[in-house]
Amino acid sequence: MKLQRSSSLIFFKKFFINCKEMNNYEKISKGYDAFHRERRLTLEDELKEPWNQLIISHLNPYELDHLFILDCACGKGSLLKYFSEYTKGKPIGVDISSVALEEAKKYSPVVKSSIYSLPFKDNSFDIVISAETIEHLEEPENGIAELCRVCKNFLFITFPNHFNLRGIYFLYRKYIKRQPLISEQPIERRLIFPQIIWWLKKGDLK
Repeated sequence: MKLQRSSSLIFFKKFFINCKEMNNYEKISKGYDAFHRERRLTLEDELKEPWNQLIISHLNPYELDHLFILDCACGKGSLLKYFSEYTKGKPIGVDISSVALEEAKKYSPVVKSSIYSLPFKDNSFDIVISAETIEHLEEPENGIAELCRVCKNFLFITFPNHFNLRGIYFLYRKYIKRQPLISEQPIERRLIFPQIIWWLKKGDLK
């Protein structure tokens, strides 16, 4: 009887945790649906953003023909549209927002999924892209670990580096003045470069 009761307790605990995670996932998903409904930036303008231009500058489109590419948190698909013009095996986009994916699927295959549990096998992609994403995660370390898991060769991560005077100002505002940080997105974190390097190493990325 003790074993059965213990097993039931473990099952209930796991079920409760899964329900909590599911509710949080739906909440964040709806938040990003609202964000993308309000966002008026065209795909052409999104592609001109400095982080997207930085990624493009490191990838020769004419050498991508037979490579498998994942764009995690692809949004409405600016990078998907760009790379799909050069690759026979269309790049795959992942996002948490159904609204964003409705647009992105016009250009390439897409999957609605959390970054914490990507529905792909280990080392599935030659190139994994995560542009301006990890600062909007509740658990950046776990998100990076999952990106590393599905990445075979090259992982491109861009993020705002707050290891500067701007970062000090945000810390002052948050902890001294007790003023909340205002953001368009449901989650906003202030990250510094050494944090990201540490998480990448823990994700077994060389």
